[in-house]
Amino acid sequence: MIRDIDTVRTHSKSSTIFVALDVEGQEGLGVGVHSIGLAVLSSTDPPHGTAFDAWPWKDVMLDDALQSYKIESASLKVAGRVPPGSQKRPPERFRYGSVVSVPVDELEGYIRRCIQAAQEVYYLNQAAQEEQPNIVLVTWGASSEMHAMMNLFPGLLSILDAWVDLADVSTGMTGVSSPSALNDAPPAIGFTGRRVTLQGPGDFSYGHHDPGMDATRTAALLAGFLACPTERLDIPRYNKGRWRRKQTNKRPARETHPFAIMIRSEDGSPVPASMCTASRLESFFTTRSVVPVALAVCPPSKQPKEKTHGWVALDSLSAMQSLVSQFNGLEVDGKRLHLRIDGPNGKPSRRGTQWPGPKNLEAFES
Repeated sequence: MIRDIDTVRTHSKSSTIFVALDVEGQEGLGVGVHSIGLAVLSSTDPPHGTAFDAWPWKDVMLDDALQSYKIESASLKVAGRVPPGSQKRPPERFRYGSVVSVPVDELEGYIRRCIQAAQEVYYLNQAAQEEQPNIVLVTWGASSEMHAMMNLFPGLLSILDAWVDLADVSTGMTGVSSPSALNDAPPAIGFTGRRVTLQGPGDFSYGHHDPGMDATRTAALLAGFLACPTERLDIPRYNKGRWRRKQTNKRPARETHPFAIMIRSEDGSPVPASMCTASRLESFFTTRSVVPVALAVCPPSKQPKEKTHGWVALDSLSAMQSLVSQFNGLEVDGKRLHLRIDGPNGKPSRRGTQWPGPKNLEAFES
């Protein structure tokens, strides 16, 4: 596993094809691996006469990087595997290349053919016949990809010459112990535009990342890291993560969500384990065909910081009233849930699903 930029530069100076890989899902959990993204970067030399010819990059678009560096990408959907909640909250749209449905037992063969096609294109683009190019896998983090490699396509390891964890490379370039997030890194090296990152902070409009888009971002970031003439980069640390954690540790803003449902255990103990984080709370409801537009899990003001209650907001008051009727009193992880609707005046409901009154209802629906 390569974790430093110097070794990556060494590979880039020889005949090398970089293959970015991103995996969504994990075998043994839920539906397992449900989608895979690939992006091929055959040349890391900055294209002359483009915005990428000089450093630092300024206000460059991901579309321009694909065109200038000739990055080829694809998004693979595993046939028969649909991630929970994707019908009501569709995944991010893949905007480059093709989307292909592949049976799980044919994944390894398909990925091999993609790499072989990249090798053939590489040979055609060379003025003189060169030796066979090295195949270097590039990922942002390696946990999901390593697990998928060992369980779904172990034969790919035999054709790889190296593996680059670009998250660890970014750690070495910034000098900070914890790796930066994939969404934080592109703006730090000059990328701009909506397609650079998945979504804005706190935006719950998308369900899953599209792995083809993430693989494309990873390949473009690799080109950017190699274009940087120094070994140091200033990447803001988890800006989006800090914002989201702050937002998901308190009630959704009353300006945008005047009504929200408070969730707690009936006996006053911490919320069930399957609801103790914002992501778990979201998963709890999406697997039951409920799509939150905002949610949070809140700690008390004093130690210990156990999660005592959660918040869920839906797109209409009637949907929230229905949810209270459906889940109030439900037993989860050995604890009975207590749900109530909280209104714009901050006072709890005393009339169950019939609250708020007509005046508040008219204000909400208008």
